[in-house]
Amino acid sequence: MHVIVTGACGHLGRAIVRNARRRGYEVTALARRPCEPPASGVRYHEFDLARPTLPLHLPADGVLFHAAAFIPSDHRSLVDAERCFQLNALATATLVELAHGAGVRRVVYLSGTSLYTQTAGTATEDHGLYPSPAAPGYLVSKLAGELFGSAAADRLGTEFIVARISSPYGPDLRQDALIKVFVQAALDGRPLLVRSDQRTDLVYVDDVVDALLGIGGAGRSRVYNLASGEWLSIAEIARTIVRVSRSRSSIDTDAVRHAPSVMPAVDITRARVELGFQPRSLAAGIADLLGAWRA
Repeated sequence: MHVIVTGACGHLGRAIVRNARRRGYEVTALARRPCEPPASGVRYHEFDLARPTLPLHLPADGVLFHAAAFIPSDHRSLVDAERCFQLNALATATLVELAHGAGVRRVVYLSGTSLYTQTAGTATEDHGLYPSPAAPGYLVSKLAGELFGSAAADRLGTEFIVARISSPYGPDLRQDALIKVFVQAALDGRPLLVRSDQRTDLVYVDDVVDALLGIGGAGRSRVYNLASGEWLSIAEIARTIVRVSRSRSSIDTDAVRHAPSVMPAVDITRARVELGFQPRSLAAGIADLLGAWRA
């Protein structure tokens, strides 16, 4: 399998490139500029969602993983809604057409579990969709990307697979990411400040990538939920981090406010059965994260 990745310098894209090379796959990385530091043995091709292009000829065993997306700075605002639609929805259909023209017959589209309507139980891949109002412009554009990409693929005879991913975390997190903020506070012995009663599903990025590469090789043209299967409150996440890091930090919940969860609990049975997906627990993931940061 030849792995082709859009958004190759982003959090998920970089992890796909790294793990694909580790498995010995050839990789073509599509990004606005080469990643720093550049990955060894990776061919880079300039790629911009506003003007998407692909190399004219790609290997017959190529699988395109579409991880690139335009993410607005203010999720709740609709100021960038039109740009979201152009770059996340219309550009996906264009990319499927370009991939077909370059000889690629399988596209894996990275989407999210925040598209599901809130439910009292767990959401399977067939559950109703109603993107969270916490990020209407972005999430609606990602859902439209699923629909437009699928329609283009059906017309061209290309396989189009959707991976709805919860909240991935790993060593390359941004400085302001919740996990990184909590872990750093625990290591410093500072209180972990919990300000919301939201619940979320955190899944280790390497587990997601293992499943994505499995989908690329043998997945069917359908939707797969990729999550840990643990729907945890922010306070539960904080307690896990304190316990695993053996920190003496306290957990401050004095100013917790109610906030609706952005995503429901999701069912990962399909990925478990068809792909052998076995995501690690949050406790195991935090232990691995600490090991990576300390290395």
